Amino acid sequence: FIDRYKQLGDIFVNDAFGCCHRDHVSITCYDNMDRSYGFLIQKEITALKSITKNINNDKILAIVGGAKIDDKLAMLKNLSNKIDGIYIAGGNINSLFKNDKYKNYLNEINENKADIHLMKDGLAAKNLSEFPTYLSGNLSNDTELNFYDIGMKSVVELSNLIEKYDVIFWNGTLGVVENDWYSCGSKTLIDILNKSNKKVIIGGGDTAGFVNKFKNNFYYVSTGGGASLEFLSKNNLVGLNIY
Repeated sequence: FIDRYKQLGDIFVNDAFGCCHRDHVSITCYDNMDRSYGFLIQKEITALKSITKNINNDKILAIVGGAKIDDKLAMLKNLSNKIDGIYIAGGNINSLFKNDKYKNYLNEINENKADIHLMKDGLAAKNLSEFPTYLSGNLSNDTELNFYDIGMKSVVELSNLIEKYDVIFWNGTLGVVENDWYSCGSKTLIDILNKSNKKVIIGGGDTAGFVNKFKNNFYYVSTGGGASLEFLSKNNLVGLNIY
């Protein structure tokens, strides 16, 4: 099958950034062919390298939301050694506050270069069908409540932080934006970033899908969620050999 696939052409041009983290035949079986990369991949790598390499010595803040903290641990650890600040919000907070196994992880990355900030308030409920209540402070292991959106106290703190940085990288919405009750924080952040005149880079996947629903003046919106995360975690992708 692989040999037949290789017979389709003499030169392989890859412009599928969103697939470059996958060791699939259509991405990685062309080692014996002349290879090249398209303009989309060039744009993606240029944007992400402005974070990982930072040749301009910009002051960089990463805003990390979303629900799957385990998918972001490697990225957070790598970025904590490279950039100046990380603000963690969204569903990640439920895991960090309520699961003891992440306490050592937070202590570890706190010792690195980046200043680590955690959201301090938000809308919380037992589940997504229950009407939310405002909650300020850390969630404990014995509470049945989960944060489903960031609160205004945290939004103000985040807005003030943004003013202190040159480049803002945002990956992961700040709440469950599919639910109207919990989309306010992320919509407000888009407005803040639009007015900030900062260089804003958006991670792909669900974050890009949400951001692209609104007018924005952002520097770059990535087309690859998993690929962006892996590149920022490992500084490379299995489908690339140019970094």
